[in-house]
Amino acid sequence: MVSGGGSPGDFERFFREDYGRLIAYLRKSGFSAVMAEDAAAEAMAKVMEAWDDVEHAGAWVRTIARRYACQQLKRLEAGLERARSSEWAGSAGNGHRDQHDGPESSVLRDEQILSLLSRLPRRQREVMALVFEERDNEEIADDLRISEATVRSNLRHARKRLKRIYEREYRADSGDGEEQGDADDES
Repeated sequence: MVSGGGSPGDFERFFREDYGRLIAYLRKSGFSAVMAEDAAAEAMAKVMEAWDDVEHAGAWVRTIARRYACQQLKRLEAGLERARSSEWAGSAGNGHRDQHDGPESSVLRDEQILSLLSRLPRRQREVMALVFEERDNEEIADDLRISEATVRSNLRHARKRLKRIYEREYRADSGDGEEQGDADDES
């Protein structure tokens, strides 16, 4: 294992040898593939910036990557909780959390969120992603260069669609079994 404080060539060697292992470590720690790759890239960028001052690069980069992944997971879960407490969770939300809230259930929730969001039209997905980033309507409108009314409309349509999908596919105990089409949400 390479220690920091060497030449740029040493960092390149460290990166080649450790990047894949870092991702594998994060995956084994319970993070999704996307989250693990993001955290590994972020940690490698930070270790590169501090390369001359780092003594134990392997340990240092793992600590940074795990902290980053945990922060991202917390933000994602906070966004999910906000979404659950909003209109689209409506009657499907029963007010109690899952009995198993360990890393495995976090990864499962992460995968469920990504699966749900992937079914939205592009603009609705962009708006919901910014909601999960804890942005308000004005900030979302500014970021996407659309009006606040358009943001509200996209949120309303996305929440309706997400509620139907969630109830149909993730809420086995909903019991209504009635399927509705998504034709009215083409935004």
